[in-house]
Amino acid sequence: MGQEALWFLQALAPDSSAYNINLALRLDFDVDVAALESAVHAVVSGNSMLSCLFRSTRAGLRRLPKAAAPYLSVFEMCHIGGPDEAGALHAAAIEASQRPFRLDCEAPVRVSLLRAETCSSLLVVSAHHIALDNSSILSLLHDLLAAYGSRVAGPLPQVGPRPDDQELGATKSEYASQTVSGEADTGAQYLDFVQREQKFLRSPRGESARRYWQSVLQTVPNDPLLVGDLTRPHVYRFEGDETETLLSHSLRDRITTLCGKTDTTPFVLMFAVFQLLLYSLSGARLRLVGYPTDVRPGVRDRAAIGYYVNTLPFPARVEADDSFADLLQRTKTELWSGLAHRKYPFALMPRLVEQPREANRAGLINVLCVANEEDTTELARRALPPGHHAHAYNLPHGLGQFDLVLTVSRRGPETAVVLQYNTSLFTAGAAETLTEAYLGLLTAATEDTLPGRLGDLASSLTLRSNPDSSPSSR
Repeated sequence: MGQEALWFLQALAPDSSAYNINLALRLDFDVDVAALESAVHAVVSGNSMLSCLFRSTRAGLRRLPKAAAPYLSVFEMCHIGGPDEAGALHAAAIEASQRPFRLDCEAPVRVSLLRAETCSSLLVVSAHHIALDNSSILSLLHDLLAAYGSRVAGPLPQVGPRPDDQELGATKSEYASQTVSGEADTGAQYLDFVQREQKFLRSPRGESARRYWQSVLQTVPNDPLLVGDLTRPHVYRFEGDETETLLSHSLRDRITTLCGKTDTTPFVLMFAVFQLLLYSLSGARLRLVGYPTDVRPGVRDRAAIGYYVNTLPFPARVEADDSFADLLQRTKTELWSGLAHRKYPFALMPRLVEQPREANRAGLINVLCVANEEDTTELARRALPPGHHAHAYNLPHGLGQFDLVLTVSRRGPETAVVLQYNTSLFTAGAAETLTEAYLGLLTAATEDTLPGRLGDLASSLTLRSNPDSSPSSR
């Protein structure tokens, strides 16, 4: 269901990279290019989700497994030179990660090795969201590194998952080339997942979930459009940029303390504060905010590669007489209620309310809040043989999918707040204002200095419009 929706969006904007996802590593070792290319081709050819094509037929969208052989478009190597190698390397990484995919004639994954004379090489792994989710691309990166390591230094010993995987909410097994069951993922597990999803929709539980989401959507009959400092175009544009800020250690400590006192999680807290940001921007007491969730059926699918994600709509409500404690507890309750019905496909939800599609909207959901785990440096350490060191290299992706996306991203010991914004609605200066306002509200929430009556925050935020300003922490 979700793949069909993404195919439709791709058809609307075939030259857009809004639904590209990517990971990148700085490789601090001399790369054996032949071994890397062999590893890429082996991993892609061995998984039907990675080696497929997507094509429209009279019967609808069809995924054609292993139709993308001989995978000529999957691996590329570029030499980078010039007086500013670091800048040229970054520009090449951006180009590689944001190049659109032609899903009907090339595999939905691309691996780029960017080599420079004086800088470390960059490995950029890009994929279209129609075939992989954020957890899957972590698994793919681990598979590639493990396959490369086995070619240059022999196979790594198999070990079990880390003891803290469950605590961190991680979706990686210790070595992603092996699932928890010990069998290599060939893509067949995703076909099993699709069949189970179809069976669920025909079941009483599926009907119960349908009624639940219909009632949720009916509580927000008119989802207000966000108003930025730019005039909204008549036709939605899939274009965007982002700001990024690392949370201070003191703020993270206060978040942990408040979550302990209120028996909630950091994501619930930061989701509640995001609702306050939207309220302070627009004054609208009721709107829809989406949040993606993993729908892998069980532990054996933990490291499987595929589209195992579903976006759920959240009826964000801020009442004038609410306290922040009221908002936080309501957010916690409604998030858990939604997660209990997470298996109902988001692609079917627009039909539940019979709202016509408007050309100037992203869709049913226009604003998203995301929790993400992407410690690629640690992933590389566990996958590569001794002496082969790699470090995370952050690249933007998914830009322009929605009006605003707030992502709370855990990267090992650090936590980043990333605000993606549609550049046809917000200038960089306005995005800076939103980021600063969010961090201010988060700080106030953890210090218990928010107004006792949240209605005092309605429409209190004025955007600072400065088209020439740059994001605060790119």
